[in-house]
Amino acid sequence: MGEQLWYVAEVQGQWLALLGWSAAAYHLKGRDARIGWNETQRRARLSLLANNARFCLLTPAGAHPNLASYVMGQCLQRLSPDWQEAYGHPILAVESFVDTQLFRGTAYKATGWQALGCTAGFQRVAQDFYQVHDRPKQLLVRELVKHAARTLRARQLPAAWAGYERPVAPHCLLAAEQAEGLWQVLYQQVPESRNVHGLRHKQATVLAIAFAYVLSGGRGGHRGVALFAQDLSPTQRAAFRCWFNRQEHRYEVPTENCIYRVLKAVPVRSFQQALRRDPELAMAELGLAKAHFNAEALADAFDHMKKAAQLAANGKLTPKEAKWIALGQLQLEAIFAAPQERTRKLEEYRRGIDELIAPAMVGGAAGRGVTPRTRCPRIGRGGVASRHGWASGSAVDGGRGTCVRGSAFGESAIGARGV
Repeated sequence: MGEQLWYVAEVQGQWLALLGWSAAAYHLKGRDARIGWNETQRRARLSLLANNARFCLLTPAGAHPNLASYVMGQCLQRLSPDWQEAYGHPILAVESFVDTQLFRGTAYKATGWQALGCTAGFQRVAQDFYQVHDRPKQLLVRELVKHAARTLRARQLPAAWAGYERPVAPHCLLAAEQAEGLWQVLYQQVPESRNVHGLRHKQATVLAIAFAYVLSGGRGGHRGVALFAQDLSPTQRAAFRCWFNRQEHRYEVPTENCIYRVLKAVPVRSFQQALRRDPELAMAELGLAKAHFNAEALADAFDHMKKAAQLAANGKLTPKEAKWIALGQLQLEAIFAAPQERTRKLEEYRRGIDELIAPAMVGGAAGRGVTPRTRCPRIGRGGVASRHGWASGSAVDGGRGTCVRGSAFGESAIGARGV
């Protein structure tokens, strides 16, 4: 059932209201955008949120004026200490849903809850599967601690809260096309070390998942790889060519014993040589650098970018791919450069982006008979700005107002003052 608390509001033994609290929803677009945390932070700190799953008044309407807001206010005051006593950690913020077709949510608004819009109207029916129910709910949130959203999205939690952050298992950072390319290389280059008759999972599937585990920051043996595999989404499982169970209609990942047998039997040298021959691996490293950059893990981003540059030096990439990696390096170097050097690097970066995107933009625009343009809004004085689509991303030099279009990392742009 998970973590939950139930409250009864009573006067002289008469029950007046019931409140139920449970663990927070796993994914909420409006809530996550309001907090501003990344995927790793969300998984590690989600336990510091609670969801008001039930709120029921047991008295006739109007019998006790302001009863709902009073009960809610009293409950919010004691919720975090009670949760600390029951489950060993406090609560920083709470969330709830209101069916606006039936209720107005007045009691929530009167006690300081903030409306963040409506949900998309889906309900979860299984892991990674949702169905439409056509009853969008209004999402409301409330901070129990001042600046809770700022605390939850901080790179490191304050000392008072750091002990409650849960360890997070590695999450696959490879995109589906990168996983597919990695599988193809391992399937073609590494000889099968087992008798394939009757086997569910190909050797390339196990090796690709194990390598993705290491690339995503995993540290451990075959058991860690098995746990990592269980968290793969259906799309990722399909990209890794996992066995499809026709009776259950789902992709099954290799078991711990299967992973152990493959890793023990496969020739290590063949595995290493295959990875060195993979021209797509450099682009996979670029993608991992992008993921760490978006998570503000700059040290990891630099490490993966360095590996991408080393792999690109083999000369097996297309000129365009090699250019993207070079621009990624330049973009990262601009973060900690001195002001004058930063301006030069940003100008060089801008010219490189223009050279890459101009042919595609001109070609697409010519076909439609329009003048090509690239949006370049001002985003303030530095910092990290997230954009959707590399053709419209931008960064502005806070000292000189220099506009830098695009981003080698796809969704991010670097401001003049870095991060």
